[in-house]
Amino acid sequence: YTPPSLQGSIHYPSAIGGNNWGGPAVDQKRNIMVVNVMNMASVIVMIPREDCDKAVEELAKDKVLSNFTAIEPLGGTPYCNLRSMGFYSPLGVPCTAPPWGSLVAVDLNSGEHLWNVPLGTSKDLAPFPFSWLQPKLQLTTDEVLRDSPLLQKPTCSSPVVVAVGEKESNEFQRQSENYAEHLQHHGISTEYLSVKGKNHFDIIDEFLRDGGDFCKKIIEWSQ
Repeated sequence: YTPPSLQGSIHYPSAIGGNNWGGPAVDQKRNIMVVNVMNMASVIVMIPREDCDKAVEELAKDKVLSNFTAIEPLGGTPYCNLRSMGFYSPLGVPCTAPPWGSLVAVDLNSGEHLWNVPLGTSKDLAPFPFSWLQPKLQLTTDEVLRDSPLLQKPTCSSPVVVAVGEKESNEFQRQSENYAEHLQHHGISTEYLSVKGKNHFDIIDEFLRDGGDFCKKIIEWSQ
C-alpha cells in the first residue's frame, strides 16, 4: 500500500473511474456482463491537520481543481485530504487519454473482453471546462440523465437482490432499501434481503453456508 503524498498523488482509476455506481448488467443466457466504465483519474493531496479548516480554494493546487475537489476529514489521523473528482488540465479537460467512458462486454466464462466501445462524446460541449456550462445550458435533471450516457444504469431482464447484513447501521439499511425501491421503480425486478447476523465484513460467507440465503436465491432463479 502506498499512501497519498503531501505533494499530491494520482489515483487511477479512482473513485470516479472504473465500474460506475450503477453496476453491471448480466445476460444470464449467454453469461455475458455488460458494464459502463469511466477511464478517469483523480488527485489526492494529504493536508496537515492544522490547515484543514482552510477553504478548498486556498488548499487546491489551482482554480480548475478547486471546482472538482472536496475535503475529507480522515478522523483519528494528523491529516485531512483533498480528493479531486478528476485529474484535469487548466482547460478543465481530463488528463487521461480518451475515451473517458466506455461500454464493455465481458465473457464471464473466460474473462475475455468481447467488445469495448466509447460511450458519450464531448464534441457538443466545447468550450471546456464542463463545470461552468450548466448555468448557460440550464439543463433539467431529466435532460442530464437522458443526454449523458455515462450516468445511465445498465439494464437487463435478470432480477436483482440487494442483500444487506442485519447488523449494519440503521442508516445503511435505510439507504439500501431506498436503492432497492429506486431500481424497482425503474422497472428492474428487485428484492431487498436482510441477512440475519451479518455485516459487510462477513456477509459474503453466506455463499459458503449450505442452505444460506444466497444459495436459496440462486436455486430459486435457476428453476
